[in-house]
Amino acid sequence: YLQDWQTWIERGLVDEFILQVYRNDLPSFVEELEQPAVKNAKNKIPFSIGILTGTMKTLMKIEKVQQQVKAVRDRNFAGVSFFYWETLWSYMTPDSPQERRFEFKKMFPTAVSRPRLGSVGR
Repeated sequence: YLQDWQTWIERGLVDEFILQVYRNDLPSFVEELEQPAVKNAKNKIPFSIGILTGTMKTLMKIEKVQQQVKAVRDRNFAGVSFFYWETLWSYMTPDSPQERRFEFKKMFPTAVSRPRLGSVGR
């Protein structure tokens, strides 16, 4: 918020972008992905989505993270980024660290190449 990322992309000032979509529920998360400005921008540059894995006060079960990753993939974004290192796989989450690691490995079973500039939307 409070950043004019749309103008930056239109002017060619940004090579790739990660939009922070930190939402606790799937409908509001998807609503952000479906915004016309987001759809337009993702066809111009590699455009990824930042997903919240929880905070000290707002714990997120791995199922919510998985649903959001699926929503991003279903809409052909360039990738995902996760925020909050401590809640990726620690004891601060509703799931055990081992369970979270196992589920992340299922979501990302193989390494992939980084998108090449100019390859998105073509």
